[in-house]
Amino acid sequence: ISAGTDIHMSASSHVNIPTRLHIGANADVGVFGPGSGDHGKEQLYIRSDGDADTSGALAALETNSNTDAYHSGLGFLKSGGSKGSETIVADGETLGQISWLGHDGTNYENAAAIKAFVDGTPNDNATDMPGRIEFQTTPNGSDTPATRLTIKNDGKIGIGTTSPQDDFHIESSNGSAIELDRNDSDITSGD
Repeated sequence: ISAGTDIHMSASSHVNIPTRLHIGANADVGVFGPGSGDHGKEQLYIRSDGDADTSGALAALETNSNTDAYHSGLGFLKSGGSKGSETIVADGETLGQISWLGHDGTNYENAAAIKAFVDGTPNDNATDMPGRIEFQTTPNGSDTPATRLTIKNDGKIGIGTTSPQDDFHIESSNGSAIELDRNDSDITSGD
């Protein structure tokens, strides 16, 4: 095996057995279930044709420990510069995201996402990294997610706005911004 060569592994030495593990020349890794095809441009791509366990998970993180300090986790790391010469990230920069896409018969289209951003100017060489989380869904007739809920670095929550001005800020241009209903047949006076 030499640099710049793809590696393909199958579960059998027979001809026409689909690749189960692919390690590309560009360090991309693909893990494929039965009947799976090629992967996209991701660095790690895991695919199954419906034979995941009963939890529906294609991947799982498990830690067994009696100490709270040891637990499963998933980290998204982002810097400017390059490996070994990392530089500070900028206000508004995307730090990571989780996306859900559905196939419309032609392509995979965005349905929803959770994104994390730098939310302010971090101090260089200090313990400071202001963050913001946005929850997005895609409206019917579109393939572009819109931000529905924002949690800012100061803890302010915005629904319908990405710039909440108070602890809990709801903004709507479609009539009522909030509706509270109580469905209880046993309501008495004073409730």
